Amino acid sequence: MRISIRTKLVVLMVAVTLVPLVVSLIVIVLGSQNFRDEIVGRGVFAQAVTESRVMQTRLEDDIRMIRVVMNDPLVLSALDNASLQAQADRATLIQQADALDRQWMSLKLEALDAYLNSPIAKLLRSVRHGDSVISEVIVADCLGRVLAATNKTSDFVQSDEEWWQVAMADGGKVIVYPVGYDQSAAAWTVDFVMPILREGDPKPLGVVKASVQLERWVPQHGQFGFSHSGWYRICQKDGHAFRSQAVADGKGSHRLLHQKLPQTLLDVLHSLKPPGRWVIQEDRFVAYVPLFQQREIPLENVKFPELYLELTFPMEATRVGLDGTSFMILLAGLGVIAAVFILGIILIDRSILRRIYRIRHSAELIAAGDLKERVDVSWRLTRLMGYDELDDLGREINHMVRQLHAGREDVEQANDLKENFLRIAGHELRTPVSYIVGMASLMKDSEDIDRMRKAIDTMGFKAERLNEIIQAMFKLIPGETLTEEMGSDPISLRELADTVRSDMGHWLERREQTLNVLLPDEDIEIHADHAKLVDIVENLLMNAIKFTPDGGAVTLRMSKQLGQNLAIKVIDQGPGIPLEDQPHLFKPFYSGADVLRHSTGKSGFNKRGMGLGLAIVKHFVMLHHGTISFDTSDKGTTFTVTIPMHKNDYDL
Repeated sequence: MRISIRTKLVVLMVAVTLVPLVVSLIVIVLGSQNFRDEIVGRGVFAQAVTESRVMQTRLEDDIRMIRVVMNDPLVLSALDNASLQAQADRATLIQQADALDRQWMSLKLEALDAYLNSPIAKLLRSVRHGDSVISEVIVADCLGRVLAATNKTSDFVQSDEEWWQVAMADGGKVIVYPVGYDQSAAAWTVDFVMPILREGDPKPLGVVKASVQLERWVPQHGQFGFSHSGWYRICQKDGHAFRSQAVADGKGSHRLLHQKLPQTLLDVLHSLKPPGRWVIQEDRFVAYVPLFQQREIPLENVKFPELYLELTFPMEATRVGLDGTSFMILLAGLGVIAAVFILGIILIDRSILRRIYRIRHSAELIAAGDLKERVDVSWRLTRLMGYDELDDLGREINHMVRQLHAGREDVEQANDLKENFLRIAGHELRTPVSYIVGMASLMKDSEDIDRMRKAIDTMGFKAERLNEIIQAMFKLIPGETLTEEMGSDPISLRELADTVRSDMGHWLERREQTLNVLLPDEDIEIHADHAKLVDIVENLLMNAIKFTPDGGAVTLRMSKQLGQNLAIKVIDQGPGIPLEDQPHLFKPFYSGADVLRHSTGKSGFNKRGMGLGLAIVKHFVMLHHGTISFDTSDKGTTFTVTIPMHKNDYDL
């Protein structure tokens, strides 16, 4: 089964990038929602803690205020008198109190003026007016009789009440009772009872009870900057809860809702420890705080009940707009991830896949035989992003193709060389050989001495020509095939010039030409292979002699160049080298004409040889690590050879 690289890369990107990014985004969005819930829950809890402290502080301030009022001389004096009377005739006072208690509910307010409008009662009413949460204050003497009250109580004798009995027997401790329904106040209240003591006397003179009305004490709403608000409840471990709710009567009235807690909330309350906790129940934030927590400066001799403040806040109020925002964030995130993913696919397609397709296309062309094809794997961001393995692969393929192309050119050149050699051999070698064989056959039957001498002289010339051709071919054998040693002989330029002048003298005389040799003023000695250097100069001079008209001049100039190089220039007065021959001038067996029709004279004007002379020159120059160039025009041609003057300069 064939699966494309693009498909594999897309699947890989989906597996390692897209899926993790989408999962991470979903986790982040959900986590942010949970984080918001955590923040709101902590805010609800902090609000409940703050409100509980306000309520506790308010109640403690009321207790302090009642303590101060109960130490008023007017109250203490009245209680002292009642105590003295009880000591004098306790039984009579109890009988009178019981009789009044039986008539208490039927008595009109005017008949109760001594209890409800006495100076002490007025003092108590001023306390109630000073704190709106206090609904009733009652002062009872040591016999339990009502000494004064802010309003008519449910009965006159309080000695049968548990709160009076505990306060008289406890020795001075203030007791705050749980929530209960007060008949005389006709409201749900939290009562605190305190014994009234004279300083230094542990026996109480009486008892005061103050009732804190819940619908006034419990806060109604908790605002958090949202359009909705939460609500508070006072909870008890027995499962009862009380909540203040406004009444739509336009007067700002409140009523108290008495509710029963479910078992789940009771379990929370039973496990609750200071400073409390918050939970999420269904679609609400609920914070539970112990109402009376330990204070840094506690109120002395006060026993608080186990009451809890509950603040409930609907989750929909906190998530107004947030769910939509989370959804928009999720959509935006998915859009960004999709855009990045698509951009990644485009970058992969441009930076990798298209370049691979180019390599494949070029490989197909190369496989088809087009060795001029080159791989181009660059792209617009190559300079910015840098080169990579594909660039390396492209360069390696191009290098391989160049080598193949060069190898094919070498093979083609070798084939051409072989073909030319065979053609030259058929023309250059067969003629003198045939002549020598023919003359040898004729000489068997000839007795003419002069004719035989002439034939032998001609056979010697033809044999010398064969030797020249063979030696020229051996000179072109590459050094890798036949080990070719390079000499390092000290050569004087003047001696080199004399040798060349002597060797070329015969040919110059035949053409009536002049050789001009130009040398430095001081003799210069170089180190080179003597035989090869002589071949270089003489081959160039022989070409110059061929293409210089009869009676002309050939110039040889040798000079020292900068960088310890020797420059050899050979200048002729020939017609110049045709443009079409110039690229092939140094190729073996190239003579610029059909080898089967050219004239192979040694030095005749415009006579073309086998095409080996310049090839030998270039070969020997390269062995000396030198260079050869030419400059030609219709007035003549100049060949310039530059080689190092010392062997160390080219023997690497």
